[in-house]
Amino acid sequence: NQTSVQNNNNKFYILQVIQNSANAQQCYFFTRWGRVGVTGQTAMEGPYSTLAAIANYNRKYHEKYHKGNYR
Repeated sequence: NQTSVQNNNNKFYILQVIQNSANAQQCYFFTRWGRVGVTGQTAMEGPYSTLAAIANYNRKYHEKYHKGNYR
């Protein structure tokens, strides 16, 4: 979440690595974001290898947590 009363921000960002149940070597990187209280937007990227999906997760986590002030 990122909240700032002064800037009228109350946002969320959800990150997930989803493993294909039919093929354990295949993963997807899923994100959902928007304002708290609404569905928001989604994106599904892949298929990736497990390591590539985790690398995408870590990249986006770093971008949002360290640079975007999400907590």
